[in-house]
Amino acid sequence: YKAGESVLGEGNRALSFQLLQARGAALGQPVVVRLAFVCALVGYGAKVGFFPLHAWKADAYTATTPPAAGLLAGASVAASLVPILRFALIARAAGQEAFVDSLLRTVGAGSFLAATAFVIRERDIVRILAYTGIEQMGLCAAAFGLGAQGTRAGLLQLFGNAILKALAFGLAGVVARARGHSSIDLGKGISGSAPSLAAAYVVVIFAALGFPPFGLFTSELLMVGTAFSSGHEVLAALLALCLAIAFAAVAINALRAVFERADDQVPSWRFRKTLLVGTAISLTGSALAGSFMPRELFDSLLQVASGGTP
Repeated sequence: YKAGESVLGEGNRALSFQLLQARGAALGQPVVVRLAFVCALVGYGAKVGFFPLHAWKADAYTATTPPAAGLLAGASVAASLVPILRFALIARAAGQEAFVDSLLRTVGAGSFLAATAFVIRERDIVRILAYTGIEQMGLCAAAFGLGAQGTRAGLLQLFGNAILKALAFGLAGVVARARGHSSIDLGKGISGSAPSLAAAYVVVIFAALGFPPFGLFTSELLMVGTAFSSGHEVLAALLALCLAIAFAAVAINALRAVFERADDQVPSWRFRKTLLVGTAISLTGSALAGSFMPRELFDSLLQVASGGTP
């Protein structure tokens, strides 16, 4: 508002995202524009859970119910990350593109690097998912700093994360209850007592980690390719390395939760049928997003990434 006041005048006009972006080249005081973007990044970044503003995230997800954790991971982070992108569009229009992109790449890289380290040492299945959420948001932020193509990859990542993360947290809560404990080192495996739950959990976890043909595989592949093609080879290498490490660490823990010290008690069919129907719907949507996304939706993501509206 302060930067746009001299151009748009006082009042609501200087609060409009569209007007501020359209008149971005005329906005004065570059330091004010940079400060505004930093404040937006810190404020919304605390809700997203960027490192080092992440401290609340794992504890909050563990303390709440699985549906609430799924809502936080799937919808709340998206509602907090998109405003950062909108502030970035204004700052870029004001000539601060290099500053914005550099800051987004730095925050994103720091978040997915830290989250990868947290995942390696964590043994609680719900907290593991919380840390993978930090990694996913870090990937999105880093992608947003790679231009229009990178932003499209970040939006696709955000779209795929919203589909899968709510389901993953819901299943993790059911698995923890079935095992008797959320810690990998305690409780029994569920492969014998709840084979359908075990199968659904493993497939969803692998899909959420970016296994083909699901949506996150496509977005992560596009991210790495865009980083290489735009001349950010170090960032691309870090992306690929962290994705591989996180995949291995989370997959091992998921398989341990399913197969280690397996229990042989058999659950009811009704429980399994309800679970499988919900899982099948979400996985089908993610698979379509990864392998057969409508061209119109993909073009809309690019249009949004370029600063327009779909």
